[in-house]
Amino acid sequence: MRTLKIDLDTASSCVDSAGRRAIVRAMVSAVNADGHMDTTESQSLFAEADRLQLSVDDRLFMLDEIRAPKSIEAIAAEVDSAALARRVYKSVLAVVDECRPESSRYLKRLAVLLGLSDAETSAIRELSDSSVFRAA
Repeated sequence: MRTLKIDLDTASSCVDSAGRRAIVRAMVSAVNADGHMDTTESQSLFAEADRLQLSVDDRLFMLDEIRAPKSIEAIAAEVDSAALARRVYKSVLAVVDECRPESSRYLKRLAVLLGLSDAETSAIRELSDSSVFRAA
């Protein structure tokens, strides 16, 4: 059996402003997958924003996105590289509860739209718990 290798340097590197905005949009859209954001989802979203060390401008952008979330299709269209696709998927994993059916459906649809294979999403899940991958 072949093991998929994810380039950790690329997947965990800093992204440009457009990339950060795609990540923020995807996280906000994901926590709104069921049509509203509850307290737990809000806490997860802001904790991930802290972990990502978003700038004040990025946080203001996030607040705007919360008021008017973009569609998953619009977000996926903004992602212009495989490395950013993996980063977006990883960040969404950090803010959703996969036990919720709407979150699970969102993740599956996001992976398809981003062009991520099952092997890639599995590898991202495994790596998302490692400190190497979390050092973004």
